[in-house]
Amino acid sequence: MPNYFWCFIMTIIISIGSSYASPVLECKSYPFLKPAFSETNYRNCKQLLQSCPLSGPYPSTACIQQIAKNNRSCNQLSQLAKVLHATPATLSMERIGNFALIDQVFIADGQHSYYILTPKNCLINTKIDPRNLSAALKEDYKNFPFVITNWDKPKIVKTGDQITNIIATLKITKTCIACELVGYAQIHYEFDEAGKLINVNLPNDSLSETPAS
Repeated sequence: MPNYFWCFIMTIIISIGSSYASPVLECKSYPFLKPAFSETNYRNCKQLLQSCPLSGPYPSTACIQQIAKNNRSCNQLSQLAKVLHATPATLSMERIGNFALIDQVFIADGQHSYYILTPKNCLINTKIDPRNLSAALKEDYKNFPFVITNWDKPKIVKTGDQITNIIATLKITKTCIACELVGYAQIHYEFDEAGKLINVNLPNDSLSETPAS
């Protein structure tokens, strides 16, 4: 069987549960996030998880599973981990105003994926394919094998005390994370006064050669 067939199959396998980007933008609200994601329960759960002994360089998986299962304070974090195909120990949360930034660490390669949790309990994966935001890019890179990762933590933009934009910088490479650089994309998420997502855009409909400072 041709080698390219097996390369295609391996690409699919690797992308499942990896730090590769979702192909489309999704803003989802889950029942377990209502009425809100409890910061108190999150902190209590994370403190319990820190008591797990190391199994090699990482906390014991069996210990993490037991604590997550037996402690009510871990219910939301455990369900969030399930949705993100993660474990509670690999997720962290940072509260920013009435938003929350969820950081998922991939133990295998050290990559980070960032999610925005809005005041409307809408979970947004910031790692999206910029071609879905630009007809020009979609045409220029038609059938091009993008691999997309978060370059750094998303930046918060405020107007007064109101969060109006969150900007995610994405690094785009060809075929694999360590392969040839294609460029960087600045994805802008715009919100109204209530924290509802109203627009997602790619400025200038183009990629840049370097990440923004």
